[in-house]
Amino acid sequence: LLAKREQETMRAGLLRERVRSDFSFDGRARELTQIAATMLSKQRPFPAVVTAESPLVSVIMATKDRREFLPDALATMRAQSYANWELVLINDGGSSVADIVTAQGDPRIRLMELPSNGGKGHALNMAACAAAGAFLAHQDDDDVWRPNHLETLMLPLRHLPSVQFAYSTAL
Repeated sequence: LLAKREQETMRAGLLRERVRSDFSFDGRARELTQIAATMLSKQRPFPAVVTAESPLVSVIMATKDRREFLPDALATMRAQSYANWELVLINDGGSSVADIVTAQGDPRIRLMELPSNGGKGHALNMAACAAAGAFLAHQDDDDVWRPNHLETLMLPLRHLPSVQFAYSTAL
């Protein structure tokens, strides 16, 4: 019993030291400094052409009867500096948007028309299932992205193996 207690105390001490070194303010500050240095050292980390070094990003979008917003959202996708993306657009039972998609003239935009309104969550799940990319991003049908949006999100995902998720806020 005494040996077991000593063993548990020793394991707890090792765990405490790991938490102190890896998850302390100083440890997190070192990691953030490394991320910032990596990001600042790269003028333009991704080429404007599709290569093996720029993995496919699948952007999922659901729409229903919001035709007036969709052209701007699609135009900001086409203007992305990170070029290796696909957009899986689900029309969730609303009036057809095929004419808007066709007018974009971009084969990276795939439209799926659902016959009835299953709800936004269902539509996004359908889009995620149809996605072919190594990464998923979400854009609402009324969102307008800055041209470097995907490029900025992909920077830590491509260059820092410990980063598995990137998020941005909105203006």
